Amino acid sequence: MKKTGLYLTILLLVFFNLSCSQNSIVQPDGDILPGSATQDEFGRDFLGFYTVELDPETNTGSIAPNRDLNAHMNAKDYMMGWPCGNCLQVKNLQFLPNQIVECDIDVIHPVNIDMFTVFDLRVIGMFPADQSFNGIGVSTAVQNADGLTNMWDNPAVPGNINSYIAYNKGESRRPFGPGDVFSEHFIVKLPSGAFSYDIGIDASWAPNDGINFPIEMNSFEVINLNGNISAGLTTLGGSATISVTMYDYQGVSTINSVTAFSDDLFLTPYALTFDSGDANEATYTASITNQQGASEGTYNVLVQVTDDENANYPYDISSYVILNAVVLPEVTDVVITLAEDDDYKTVGNFYDFIAFNGTPDRMKIDYLDTDGPWDFTSVTYSGSAQKKILSMSDPEVSSFASDFPGAQHFVKNDGQFGIGAGLYYQAEKHDYAKNTLTPLGLYESESFGGSIVFNGTINGFPYPYNSSTSFSRTFKNTIIIEIFSAVYKTDALGIGLCTIPMDGGTTKSALLLRTTIEAKALGSTVGTVLLYEWYDDDGNILAIIASANADGEPPNWNETTFEITGSGAIMALDSMFRQ
Repeated sequence: MKKTGLYLTILLLVFFNLSCSQNSIVQPDGDILPGSATQDEFGRDFLGFYTVELDPETNTGSIAPNRDLNAHMNAKDYMMGWPCGNCLQVKNLQFLPNQIVECDIDVIHPVNIDMFTVFDLRVIGMFPADQSFNGIGVSTAVQNADGLTNMWDNPAVPGNINSYIAYNKGESRRPFGPGDVFSEHFIVKLPSGAFSYDIGIDASWAPNDGINFPIEMNSFEVINLNGNISAGLTTLGGSATISVTMYDYQGVSTINSVTAFSDDLFLTPYALTFDSGDANEATYTASITNQQGASEGTYNVLVQVTDDENANYPYDISSYVILNAVVLPEVTDVVITLAEDDDYKTVGNFYDFIAFNGTPDRMKIDYLDTDGPWDFTSVTYSGSAQKKILSMSDPEVSSFASDFPGAQHFVKNDGQFGIGAGLYYQAEKHDYAKNTLTPLGLYESESFGGSIVFNGTINGFPYPYNSSTSFSRTFKNTIIIEIFSAVYKTDALGIGLCTIPMDGGTTKSALLLRTTIEAKALGSTVGTVLLYEWYDDDGNILAIIASANADGEPPNWNETTFEITGSGAIMALDSMFRQ
């Protein structure tokens, strides 16, 4: 295959409109389109291309031919119909705040000869680097880029790797033939201050008969390069899997190496190894760690996929992609004492939750995972809920407070907190002699018709809560015979990291507790509730997932596996007020 770099000077440089219509543009000497060229030993032609310089502060700019660039291109003068004054057109140009420019760029094939069909057409924006990975400068100015490449980079402009938009992505080999006109939308963030940049069109071509187009006409570089980095990196190191998937026209056997770079996380680059795939598609993986001890946050990792042909050419036959790696705090033990729960229940405190009612998405919040991580910021929320601590003398509870003698406060639950009721109040007290929290009953008017007072034998919920927590308690409302009872069974499932939407995303170590509540009336089960609750070390409820099964209705959760199979509710702490 011979690589064709078809550079057009995009006098488009309508980008100059950034400042005003009075920009002073210095025109280059001679024709502004590439002219004739001489071949080098690799069978490629040097086609001159042009560097754009702009200084918005002084409203000046220039376009000049770059005659020193050692760019290797094999296009003959006639291949794309040189000179071609309208092979590239810029449309719908918009200048937006924060140095953002949007436009549509049309590329037009000017020759009516089938043998000059090219493949893998892409427009590359070559701007100064804004990121660095082990000395590799990367420009990400094209915000909606399809990929990153080193192809045809201008060594005189800072940065090595540039972003590009690919054309005709709907076709498997991405051909660009006679009469074709393709358009793509560009979103570009321009650097501030004075800068230089190049813009060009790149495509692949090889000799052919105009009827059969061998696969060698496609680029050597892999395409559709994408991947992800799993959770697991922590401030003390941790472990995560980086996974990258790609498509190679010439077959995955021609992939020479896959390497991950990060100044922030790695002491040395990681080599990824083949994991799975077929003739043309492959996935490469590696287990990585936070070798540098980077603090909590999100970091970029650059992945380079290099082709075997890289050794045969004077330029870089590689594709690149940037992936995000999240470093979380190290998991710490969570032990909640009665005193901490008492602090959490201070009168006047309130806790706002963002809530979603419907079918919990286990692909985002895997509540059956016992050691996390659990990311509640990824759930699409549809409502809100609140827990608020009210005194016994609060006017809001004055009409029923006397039904619960001995209670210290009410916990107002406004939202779907697991009992199938929208708004209810739970009367509680802390028994320090027995080291227990005791619910004395519920008040809910819509479904229960008022107060349900637990007045049987009351043992309360034992403290501390930790990874060994396991207990069962029964609370009853009794007159002459049993009218209502609730059997609570609570078990600790594990400790892990929980991320909630508070302050834009807060990650804490959390203890996961699972509680089932069996409600009975006159000795018969009328319903069961399933609760998953995440607590931090201070006794704050970070998140809740709940579902309920009503007698005679289709089940919403499996009472053997504890998996939610129907509707439920998800809530995560968004803000809190603590005195």
